[in-house]
Amino acid sequence: MKSIFTAVAAVAIAAAAPSTPAFAQDAAVAIAPGMTVVHDKTGDEVGTVAKLADGMVFISTDQHKDIPMPANAVLLHEGKVLFGMTKADLNAAVAADKAKAAASVALGKEVKDVNGAVVGKFEAMNDETITIRLTSGKVVRVPVDAVQGASTGAIALYNAADLEALGVELTPEQVAEAEAARAAEGEDADETEEKAADASEGEAAAGEGGTL
Repeated sequence: MKSIFTAVAAVAIAAAAPSTPAFAQDAAVAIAPGMTVVHDKTGDEVGTVAKLADGMVFISTDQHKDIPMPANAVLLHEGKVLFGMTKADLNAAVAADKAKAAASVALGKEVKDVNGAVVGKFEAMNDETITIRLTSGKVVRVPVDAVQGASTGAIALYNAADLEALGVELTPEQVAEAEAARAAEGEDADETEEKAADASEGEAAAGEGGTL
């Protein structure tokens, strides 16, 4: 599972920023990677333009890289890119968004499909899989990397119909039993690996002891 800073969140942050003063846009120069981004009122540095793609300007600060912002959230003036938030405010806004994204993937939290429809809630999690209780009552287990955290709610990288087709009928007790069994198997495997490692080290030590 990974958390994502979405374009939707970027638009929300940009909308919360004070409007940039109506300076004349530099007509002969275009915004380009490497340009300095400054606060539109104080002139203090915010960061640099990292790249431009899909109508977004990506800003990197000292704490966060490639923060996507709508192109209309910045203005080029006298060789610098003006932006309506200070570096401290932008860093704080992005950190808060990422914290919300991380918190969105937790037991009992709602999860959406790739189209934004709520499909169920998280019922169980381990290092490899996440179990979702669908709104239909069925459960489906997906790989951890098939779920993304977002400030607007976690996203399972499937559409609702596919999740429903993969779903099976299991009670909460059966899900808990399956998770407990998996955890026990993992502990047994770890113990076996430790014993094998100890035996290997013992053989190596014995071999070294007989060598001049």
